[in-house]
Amino acid sequence: MSLSALAPHRPAAAEDGRKGQIRQANEAAILRAAEQVFARAGFEGATMAEIAEQAGLPKANLHYYFGGKKGLYEAVLATVLRDWLTPTDAITAEADPREALSRYVRAKMALSRERPAASQVFANELLHGAPVVGELLRSELHRLVAQKAAVIEGWIAAGRMAPVDSTHLSL
Repeated sequence: MSLSALAPHRPAAAEDGRKGQIRQANEAAILRAAEQVFARAGFEGATMAEIAEQAGLPKANLHYYFGGKKGLYEAVLATVLRDWLTPTDAITAEADPREALSRYVRAKMALSRERPAASQVFANELLHGAPVVGELLRSELHRLVAQKAAVIEGWIAAGRMAPVDSTHLSL
């Protein structure tokens, strides 16, 4: 998995109109249901049948859109990471530190409040040794944290904010 994989799952062929809207609605329903089931049962305990039932769709749709349970799990993790990382966009050298960090913290708190299952899925992934996201954490995500920490260090050096441990603050 890479940070570029955090974009929503889409087929190679472009879709338009009603068919594309149906696909988006089905994928969203499947991802919401899968997030809940993976949070409760873990990867091993989750079944495609249970996810399909919770999504209100035939099991064949899950396989059509995501290939299988592993592909669906990867899509759930990618969605969680994308949603968690999007708020870091506010942390730029040009931004006002107070506003950028406030916006970041508010967005992260809202995500935790609105989607506790997302946090649980990610925590379970880490507790199991990060088999899916481990390489991403060691490579691209590590670089993203370093970039955001550098922005914070720049703010500190410019006297725009009090000294803090920028690595721990940035994500």
